[in-house]
Amino acid sequence: MDWIYFVQRVGEGVTRPTVSVGLRELASNAPIKIGLSIAPASRVAQVSREVECALRLVGLERGTAQREADLHKRFSEHARGGEWFEPTSELIEYIVALPSPEIDLGQFECAPAPRRARRAVRGPRFRGAIELDAYLREHGVTVPAFCQAHGFDRHRLQPLLNGTSKRGPGADLILRLEEETGGRVAIDMWRGPPS
Repeated sequence: MDWIYFVQRVGEGVTRPTVSVGLRELASNAPIKIGLSIAPASRVAQVSREVECALRLVGLERGTAQREADLHKRFSEHARGGEWFEPTSELIEYIVALPSPEIDLGQFECAPAPRRARRAVRGPRFRGAIELDAYLREHGVTVPAFCQAHGFDRHRLQPLLNGTSKRGPGADLILRLEEETGGRVAIDMWRGPPS
């Protein structure tokens, strides 16, 4: 069974926890990621390496991809991009109300491991990616929810939206995006170099 996990950045620039319930401590100024994994401890370590900062697992509940998408939609007004959200009082209250895990979540605080090479920084994006991002925001849909609803590969679409893709989308993806967005993300938006 899958787990929905909630992680928060810790360390420099993060205020002392303002909410502490049982073994949970949440800061008021650090974004919270809502993700899904069958192995949340490993996933937290992986995300820590990806974002290159220390993270703390602050919540855990059993769930499905649909439940994760529902949570993303519920908190979409305060989305910061991808699966990261502002630590609003509603989100903090949701996490605090989760049943207390039988493990100390603090043991899953991860510092990023040294990397051999820096991750690609956000680069230029195709006009189609910018328009798709606007379309998703206007419809209050997260990338995982959109991909699940329309059968797209999230790991292929997310790098295009982030500007970290090393190549453009294939013709099949462009055609399907135009179809699924009712022509809003048109084929010609993917021509030429990214801007």
